[in-house]
Amino acid sequence: LPAVELAALWPIDGIDTLRYNSCGNTSFNVRVRNQGSTAANDVKVYYYFDTLSVDSIVLAVSIPAGANEDVPLFTRQLMPGRHQLTAVVNSSSDEIHTNDTVSMSFLVRFCGGNYTIAAANANYHSFGEAIDTLNVAGIEGPVTFSVAEGTYEEQVVLNTVRGTSDVNTVKFIGTGDNVLLTAATTQDNNYVFMLDSASNVKLSRFRIEARPTATGNAGNYANALVMQKGSNLVLDSITLRVKGAVNNANASCLVLGENLSDLTIRNCTLDSGFYSIKAATTAEGYNNVRIRENRFTNFWKVGVYLRSVNTLLFKSSLIHSGSSIANRSLNVLYISQTSGDFRVEKNQIY
Repeated sequence: LPAVELAALWPIDGIDTLRYNSCGNTSFNVRVRNQGSTAANDVKVYYYFDTLSVDSIVLAVSIPAGANEDVPLFTRQLMPGRHQLTAVVNSSSDEIHTNDTVSMSFLVRFCGGNYTIAAANANYHSFGEAIDTLNVAGIEGPVTFSVAEGTYEEQVVLNTVRGTSDVNTVKFIGTGDNVLLTAATTQDNNYVFMLDSASNVKLSRFRIEARPTATGNAGNYANALVMQKGSNLVLDSITLRVKGAVNNANASCLVLGENLSDLTIRNCTLDSGFYSIKAATTAEGYNNVRIRENRFTNFWKVGVYLRSVNTLLFKSSLIHSGSSIANRSLNVLYISQTSGDFRVEKNQIY
């Protein structure tokens, strides 16, 4: 055996699969093992956490031959997301250096609570930054993102968020139409905001606009919000708009894909688009859909197009001011292939 041979190890098996949360302080240790034949005296451990500069700890004790020493590195409250920690053990008498360094990546879930989105002085500086973290990390309690006034130019996709439930929901709450989420939509990415397999989500009090920059037929791809494969979804006081060339079926304020259930749309304004709401599937459809107290206006073809719905309430909404085009019919409300409790009542259509 070499006289001194130090190795850095994590003290917990399966460290790379561990998950933490942001609810309180978390402590990290590294284990230093002396695999040599004599004691190690001048031992120092360097560590790097994410992009922070290196810090170090000098051990006050020697490590006997064949012994382990668990070294506390730091204790701090971690932000949600993916993190990386690297530790390096060093000694002037260490004869082998190939096992001096260990690194691990780990996830920190959102603790339940309020987080902010704003251009500056906030937890997150964009919808995308917050959503990317949610997609990776998950949550351990109900989470609300308060979105500050401003224009956010980005395309975002919220996928399945680990840890959500009827109680542990994810909410994005703005301050009104002065919060604008917009993007230059294209044929390959025809959405500004997409909920893909996301459940237990609420969007409230902000505006989503599709603004294609292409000309000709390419400028017709302009869906604002797309939702598919999710449940317990709420749109409340959201404004959806389509700008630019909208003379075809690929430009809608709201597109409903397959497998949606427990969907509530209330107090929203859907302004323009080929469809205000378009149900895009007939196979795996929609269960328990509640649409009430909304305003649908300036559509080019159909105000509300729904099919394959089991249990529907469409109530107290205003549908008006469709933009007619020569040789094309203008339909205010189209509903077909429904089952279960079906109610359309107290709406104004003109």
